[in-house]
Amino acid sequence: MDAGRLRLDLSFQGTWAEDRRVLRCPEFSPSVCADIDLPDHVRRSTFAALRWQGTASIGLGKGFSIAASLPLVLKSFDVAHSRLDGSAYDVPYSLLSGVSGPIVGLGDATVMARLSGRVPNTPLQLQVGLGAALPTGRTSPDPFDPSLPASQRQPRQFGNGTVDPQVELGLVVGTRPFGFVAQGTTRIPLYANEHGYRGQWTLGGSAGLLTTLPEPLRSLVLLLMVDASHTSPALWHGEASENSGGDQIALRLAFEWAATDTFSLRGQLVASPLQELEGEQFAAPISLGFGASGIIDLRPKAKRHGH
Repeated sequence: MDAGRLRLDLSFQGTWAEDRRVLRCPEFSPSVCADIDLPDHVRRSTFAALRWQGTASIGLGKGFSIAASLPLVLKSFDVAHSRLDGSAYDVPYSLLSGVSGPIVGLGDATVMARLSGRVPNTPLQLQVGLGAALPTGRTSPDPFDPSLPASQRQPRQFGNGTVDPQVELGLVVGTRPFGFVAQGTTRIPLYANEHGYRGQWTLGGSAGLLTTLPEPLRSLVLLLMVDASHTSPALWHGEASENSGGDQIALRLAFEWAATDTFSLRGQLVASPLQELEGEQFAAPISLGFGASGIIDLRPKAKRHGH
């Protein structure tokens, strides 16, 4: 990005998932089944997440830029039980899932410094970024603490509550009409927050092809990417959290349309056919995202001299 040019981005992403399982004693929970005579029953859980994120980045010249972003997240979790015949059933045991319904909170802000440039006499462009996630996200006490009332359990963390280093690497080879893109990123939590929670170490990578369409759609770019990610389990007081961590591979189809020289729109569809998740996590097979970007030139205008 050229020096003195400010880019503003606003993005939105939505995810929905559902899980339905039949619970039978004693496999469901040996300890609960030993104390309560439970009939076979069905648990239907649904999860929805909406994420809005604003990002501002400014060019400093010679390939350097600085960016800051802040997300706002809505998470909704609902669980319902029924007997095998479909009639409603109120379970006589407490749930670790906490209170159902939507919850809104800030996520962790990030600040990144990036350096990008083209390798001389090649079509290769490289980028490296260093930064940190900041503890602006909403956090909650340990939901697995047996002394915590069920009404106060909240396993949905919106942030880590810590300052976590982040590293980004990326490369692009060619852009017109075809190009290759690869990038990688990692976030490394180094310590636990005030509640004893240490967030997940995340490692992600993407690789794929992009194409710039010919006239009259020369301003439209299409991308087909393969995304792979690994997340370690979160830790509560040094112990691995239940239902946390895993690996997944996803396919991403995206576009970016430069409506003008200073305004663009983009969208993406992500399908995750391969997910290996620890415990009873929600598998989210599909997510949708949209965004818009605008560029403001902050460079001083050249003065015109009259004759």
